[in-house]
Order: sequence, then structure tokens, then C-alpha cells
Amino acid sequence: MSKAYIEGIREYCLNALIVHDKFHVVQDFNKVMDRIRIDEFKKADEEYKGFFKKTNGLLVMNPMRLKEEGEMRLRQLLNINMPLNTAYTLGEQLKQLWECVTVAQFNKTIDNWCEMVYESNIKHLIVFADMLKVHRSGLWSYCLYPINTAILEANNRKVGLIRRKACGFHDLKYFILKIFQADNPLPLPLPVP
Repeated sequence: MSKAYIEGIREYCLNALIVHDKFHVVQDFNKVMDRIRIDEFKKADEEYKGFFKKTNGLLVMNPMRLKEEGEMRLRQLLNINMPLNTAYTLGEQLKQLWECVTVAQFNKTIDNWCEMVYESNIKHLIVFADMLKVHRSGLWSYCLYPINTAILEANNRKVGLIRRKACGFHDLKYFILKIFQADNPLPLPLPVP
């Protein structure tokens, strides 16, 4: 959703439709949750600060994947802090955007969600809702073309790990071979001279 990306697409791909996939929206929302958690930690009384520590993963994890201990810690945190509880609930409701099958349904869902955010009066959420409204057309394009960049993101991460592990590569051909080897861990046949 970066400005440079959108401008590049509009300049070089005139007939392309911009689709913002849910991966990046959820990633941005997770950053918002973390900012809210940090702000609420700073405001909390000393007796409650312990509830906030090491909870960022709990707030952004799929609730179905939480273990019993994590579920209990999350419930405790949400019970003692209303802004975090509100943000967490709104985060769960945000997922309904990707269940929309028509643009009209999407528009109604996003408008209702943004209205709830504005009523919450949580500044980080309001900034996020404003950003969603700016990118509305790219978001509702997902209703028409439910594509995502998960495979691309996974490959980018894999290539980055290979590069970091080797502290860079001086030979581009060797680097490319290492990338192919990561996808196919069997030894590559050596070319015969």
C-alpha cells in the first residue's frame, strides 16, 4: 500500500487493477495492536504492568492456535484493559472484510467497521481506519480478485535468510544455485567440464 508502489503501477501498468491483499493489511493492523499495547503498558499501574509483558504474540495470533496458558493470559490482559479489549475485538471483526463477495457488501462492512473505530476514540485505530479508507479501491478489488502474495513473501523471506546466512554473496551464479538448492534440498548435479 506504499505510495511509491501505487505510483509505479499507475505509471507503468496502465490497465492493472491494484489489489491489496489481506497479508499486508493484517500486518499493519498487528503493528497498530503493538502500539496500543505499549501505550497502555505505559499508562498502567505498577500492579498491572506484568500482565502486558510478552503478550504481543498473543494479541496477534490466531485464537484457534493459542494454547491453554496463552488463552488464559490473553483473557486476563483483555479483562484488565478496555482499550486493548476493544482493539482486539475490532481486529477480529476486521477479518470479515475478506469474507465479502460483493463490492456493496465490502463497502457496508468497511463503513461499519470504521464507524466502530471512530466511536472507540483510540487514536492508533483511527489512523489505521483512515488509511483503509484511502486504500478502499485496492481493498475491495480483493473481493473481485481474491489473490495474495503469501508465496512471494515466503520466497522473499527464504532468499533473505540465505543471503544473511552467507553474509552476502560475491558470485551471483552461486547465489542463484543456493536459492534453487533451498527449494530442492537434494544435491544439484555438477556440470561436466
